[in-house]
Amino acid sequence: MSPFPETHETWKCRLAAELLRSTGCLRMRALGSSMLPTLWPGDLLTVEATQFEHILAGDIVLYARDDRFFVHRAIAIDRQRCALVARGDALPSLDPTVGAVEVLGKVCQVERCGKALVVPRRLAFPARLAGLALYRWDSLCNVTLRLRDLVTARTPVRLKSQCPEQAS
Repeated sequence: MSPFPETHETWKCRLAAELLRSTGCLRMRALGSSMLPTLWPGDLLTVEATQFEHILAGDIVLYARDDRFFVHRAIAIDRQRCALVARGDALPSLDPTVGAVEVLGKVCQVERCGKALVVPRRLAFPARLAGLALYRWDSLCNVTLRLRDLVTARTPVRLKSQCPEQAS
């Protein structure tokens, strides 16, 4: 039994994980800024349950850790240890090793403003630099998110300083 009380977010994550396991598919909104510029807060992600053996380097995976979801890119796969290394496109450092049991699936579709996008398996160097800059400078990220909201005529998303680092 956990010494921490169950939260609304904990139950949401558990329910979504169970839905993905039982139906094989989950649609969820991206939050946070760790995957900029590939994924933006508010993007609608379609995740399909995927066996660990079918995950490839470059796939964007959904994994659960400590009752939180993370949507990050698989950087390297270690088939012998049944683990992978992942990182958010905008993050300078790698995530702690992700075990196969933590992987729930991979993102198979991204919708932004009602349009399906093709998500690249490799992030181009200029896009990687842009992601690092957006993550490093809160004010740049906040201005960029506000401009994006104005251009797309969307309801404003929470600013980076208020966004958790996971999607749910």
